[in-house]
Amino acid sequence: MTLALRKTDFDSAPEDVVAERRHDTRQAIGRTGVLRLADGLPTTIAIADLTREGCRMVSPTLHKAGDIVMLGIAGVGSIEAEIVWQRGSEHGARFLRPLPPGSVTAAMSSKIEFGEDGVPVLPSLAVPSLKQAPRSRIATLALLAAFAWIPALGLFYATR
Repeated sequence: MTLALRKTDFDSAPEDVVAERRHDTRQAIGRTGVLRLADGLPTTIAIADLTREGCRMVSPTLHKAGDIVMLGIAGVGSIEAEIVWQRGSEHGARFLRPLPPGSVTAAMSSKIEFGEDGVPVLPSLAVPSLKQAPRSRIATLALLAAFAWIPALGLFYATR
């Protein structure tokens, strides 16, 4: 399904007009991610929007169409992609394998907190609730009370 025709300003395009084809609508996520080239050096990027087939991102380093990169996206994980267009610092990437269903929603809903240095901080683990049913609480108290008498009974029988 052709959604629009867009002029591009990168030299590697065979034509001045490139047809955009998407099966899913773009979802604006506005999150940071990590881009790695073949050399493995990470670059922090801003992911503007995301579909199961690809994403639009802003990178401080320029990449040309055809570059194969590894993208790290919170809530999605690492995925291999090909840069398909570049306009200034904006880049379009097509994933070599589409994301599994629900991945775009996971990327949008995962809570990411950033520290003062701008590095993502893992969320703290929730402490499980220790609340018990009333009968369980009574049984626990009865057992604790019974065990409290063991030292006293031991002293009583030891002195006889």
